[in-house]
Order: sequence, then C-alpha cells, then structure tokens
Amino acid sequence: MYEDVWEMLRGAPSRTTLYALGAGGGLVALSVFDEQVEDRASRWGDRSAMRVAERFGNRTVAPAAAFALFAGSLLTRNERFQDAAFTSFEAILFAGALANALKFAVGRARPPQGDASDFRPFTPGFTSFPSGHSATAFAFLTPWLLYYPGLQTSALVVLAGGTAVSRLAYNVHWMTDVLAGSAIGFATAYFLTRRHQRSTGPVRLELGANAAALVFRF
Repeated sequence: MYEDVWEMLRGAPSRTTLYALGAGGGLVALSVFDEQVEDRASRWGDRSAMRVAERFGNRTVAPAAAFALFAGSLLTRNERFQDAAFTSFEAILFAGALANALKFAVGRARPPQGDASDFRPFTPGFTSFPSGHSATAFAFLTPWLLYYPGLQTSALVVLAGGTAVSRLAYNVHWMTDVLAGSAIGFATAYFLTRRHQRSTGPVRLELGANAAALVFRF
C-alpha cells in the first residue's frame, strides 16, 4: 500500500496538478449556482431512495462493507475479485484522508451555518468542502465498475451519484462540495485501479502449516 501512496505523490507535480487546477477553476465558476441548486434540492429529502443511497457514502458503513468484501475475497481463488475488493477498500482510505484534509484546510460553512461564500480555514466545525460521503461512495464503487465493465456495473455510477445528490437533498452540502467529493473519490479509485491492473499479480492469502500471510504484489 505504501507504494501506491508514493506513486500518487510522485505523480502529483505532473498532469495530475493540471487536472486539479482545471477542476478547481470549474468549481469556482459553478459555485455561483450553489445556493440556487441547494434551494431546489432540499425539497427531495423525504424520498426513500435518498436514504438508501446516502448510506453508501457513510464513513462507517462503506469502509466496513469494503473490508468485509476484501476479507471474503481472500477465501476465494478469484484473483480479479480479490484485486477489485482490495482496490475498493484502499481507495476509500486514500480518498477519505484527502477529503478530510481539505475539509479542515478549506473550512467552508455548511448550508445551515451560512452562505456558500462563507469560508473559515482551519476552523473546527466548518467542514462542508468537499463532501466526504460523495468521495467515499465513488471510491467504493468505481473499482468494481472498472474491474467488471458492463451494463450491469454501470448502474453503480447511478448509485454513487445518488449518494452525492442525497447530500444536497438533506441540506448538508453545496453543489460544488459534492462535485469535488465525487471527483476525488473517482480519481483516487481510477488511479489505483489502473495501477493495480498493470501490476504483476493480485493480493492473495497464503496459508502455511504454521502461519498465514497476506501477499500484496502491487
């Protein structure tokens, strides 16, 4: 896993930085619509579908589910399933760490706390940007979409998008918060998935007479 961290940091000064700057500029431009979108989206909060989708980004539920899938995959001989499960779990950890760091550094007020232009960097409690639920949902589901491309897995995009929309519906984030969180989750998962798919082998569980070990070949 530490090699994945190093690869992400090493690649940061290159094209990744340009993409991030471009995305940041787009978010600044879109932020003028934050309050208009929030006013309309808050009318959707009572829909049961929103409650279901919201749970996929829960920072307790999603990591636990991803870890359970990873642990279960080690008991199988399906290497692609093992890789996808491990990548999903790892992406949640990485995307969550990045999102939480940005939350503290940016210090944006949530809708109930103030307006969309209220920023108080490094102030506890001001943690609207980016959306952690959105980042987690896209980090959780994107690897499965990339490891198992097809019409059925494409529905995962709708599910992750539903999580992002639910944060607007429940009046806890601005539109640009969920767009940023979704981008962080997707980009992190995409990077890790492509890196692992180019590697020499999967993560697997090796059982011996006196010991058991996890072998990571990334």
